[in-house]
Amino acid sequence: MRQAARAGRPIFEAHAEPGGKERFAGRRFLAFAGIGHPEKFFETLRGTGAEVALSRSFPDHHFYAPDELAELAATARREGLGLVTTAKDAARLRHGAASAEFLGQLDVLEIDATFELDNVPERIIDETLDAWRQRRLRG
Repeated sequence: MRQAARAGRPIFEAHAEPGGKERFAGRRFLAFAGIGHPEKFFETLRGTGAEVALSRSFPDHHFYAPDELAELAATARREGLGLVTTAKDAARLRHGAASAEFLGQLDVLEIDATFELDNVPERIIDETLDAWRQRRLRG
């Protein structure tokens, strides 16, 4: 952030907010994640009112093998838990080893960026387009 400020770049403050919190409140889950800091995901999920009864952490950018997914599904079923993961992991699963059946029982915790000021996404786009036009006119 300091670098951006020194370079004269605009700084837009935002915070991450879990989307669809009501879908998770009061439910028990086996939560799994293959991201850099999976504990942050588990804490965010708890913040929705969900109970993380079991959790499994995998390395960042983990490629899930079919036997790992089968074990996750079997454990969740045996313990009476829902399965939940991150949007990043869900995208990887959709293009990887996950079956349609596995994906059908999977909940995904989406994270939304909420900006402190109104119309920030539009302002970012407008400022980017203006800067592009200025460079184009000069070149």
